[in-house]
Amino acid sequence: MKQYDQQIALLKSVKYWYLLPPYVGLTVMTAGLWMDRASRGPLGVPDFLWPVIYTVVFATVWWLNEGVGVGRGGTWRVDLLSPLRLVAKVLFYFLPDR
Repeated sequence: MKQYDQQIALLKSVKYWYLLPPYVGLTVMTAGLWMDRASRGPLGVPDFLWPVIYTVVFATVWWLNEGVGVGRGGTWRVDLLSPLRLVAKVLFYFLPDR
């Protein structure tokens, strides 16, 4: 049970240790490229295309990890607890009253 809880916590923190560092790096690099290109002329649509693409990719990975992954982890946790709850109900049913 503890491993499921750890896995859920890890999936919830993915955005900080896995997605944020490369996203910040790409954003800083893009800002540098924009500054360089803006000094030579106006920016065009292609200059804004890559940031949109990598933002959508990062948002999708975040959603998959946190939404789908954590949701399934919670489902697995419930599935694991269900038989244990059934056994506990049966045992407590047959125990004598004190």
